[in-house]
Amino acid sequence: MLADPCAAAPPISPVWTLAQSLIAGGAGLLGVLIGTIATTINAKRERKIERFKTQLQEFYSPMLGVRSEMLPEGILTTSSSRSRSWLNGLTKFLF
Repeated sequence: MLADPCAAAPPISPVWTLAQSLIAGGAGLLGVLIGTIATTINAKRERKIERFKTQLQEFYSPMLGVRSEMLPEGILTTSSSRSRSWLNGLTKFLF
C-alpha cells in the first residue's frame, strides 16, 4: 500500500537545523578567508613587481642612457678590463 501524499512529513529536529546553519555559515567564512589570503598574496606580489619596475626605471634606464652616450664618443671601450674602463669612462663623462 502506498503512503498518503497528503500526510504530514515527520518534523525536523532543531539540532539538525542548527547543524545545517553552522555548516553553511562555516563554509561562507572559509570562502571569505581563502579569498582574503589569495588577495593578500596577489597584492604583495604586485607591490614587489612594481618596486622592481621602479628600481629599473630610476636607476638602470639613466645608466643605459649614459652608456649609450659614451659609446659614440669613444670614452667607453670594449677591453679585457671592462669594469675599469667603465668606471674610468663614467668618471670622465660625469666630471
